[in-house]
Amino acid sequence: MMTQSLIDGLIDEILLALLSATYASLRAVTVGLGATTDGVEAAPDEEKWSLAWYVPEDTPWVRQQIDSFARDKLVAQKDSANPHAVEVGFLRSSRRATLGGPLAMGSCIALAGSPIDGTLGAFVSDTKSEKRYLITSRHVIDGYEGDLVVCRDPSGQDEPIARLSRCSKWMLGDRPAKPNTSDVALAEMLSGVATAAELPSELGRLAPKPRQTIPSKATLIPVCYPNLEGTFTDQRARVLVEFPTGEYWLSDMCVLRSKDKSTRLADFGDSGCLFVFRDGEETVPAGFATALGMRPNGEPSNAVVICPAYNALAEFPDLELCFL
Repeated sequence: MMTQSLIDGLIDEILLALLSATYASLRAVTVGLGATTDGVEAAPDEEKWSLAWYVPEDTPWVRQQIDSFARDKLVAQKDSANPHAVEVGFLRSSRRATLGGPLAMGSCIALAGSPIDGTLGAFVSDTKSEKRYLITSRHVIDGYEGDLVVCRDPSGQDEPIARLSRCSKWMLGDRPAKPNTSDVALAEMLSGVATAAELPSELGRLAPKPRQTIPSKATLIPVCYPNLEGTFTDQRARVLVEFPTGEYWLSDMCVLRSKDKSTRLADFGDSGCLFVFRDGEETVPAGFATALGMRPNGEPSNAVVICPAYNALAEFPDLELCFL
């Protein structure tokens, strides 16, 4: 059986090999690597996986390059299928149009004075201090502790709502010494700011804690678009995301696709949007939108990368955070 640690080691070896000038052209079109059982045929008592090679566009040239690399560098594993290209587009964060309405999940937020904005994912509280925070992606409000966070109104007015408290700590490089396993930021709510923490009525009530493991067959629903549904392509992918401040490799990310291939689970500026899944009567936090797949022609694909909610809360071990 191929364990997750062995898969991670294999991905490390691939990234190291891709630094060679010999594979520069393949490195240029590699936006992620992962291990998936999606589309892999196996007997009920077998566990087979396939190395997913995430690329902007699946072309014969790309497949030939991957096959050539596999022959040269990869030792076949009995538990794995051959690597295959998975088209997701370039993975990029993006701005959104301003949205109106009360401060709630899905509200448009930004750092004061910043041209970059995104989506308020959810509200959380620290059960030790009883402080209340909003939570979103780091790249939406990437700044310094104490920076003012505002809600962006359609009229162009910015309403102060919180102050930046914590962010993911990212490391640069193709193989950072400490993996970047989250894209998250917390901002402490200002006193007197009214919030509507409820999910859309059709989604029920949000569970206070995320799960470390999400069922592989779970249906993922973006809170901003509760009528849409997605499924996993990969639950522990390592992906290269282009943020406004540069490119970073993120580990343990989830790659989703819309069940309806004609629709997208997220659009420009939905970074930070909370995804949930249903488990019986519970609606469980799954993760936060980190990046869209962008086709070479500039149009979004139907692939979305989310940072697992469990990883996001684990970034702040000194806080006992619960979703409201």
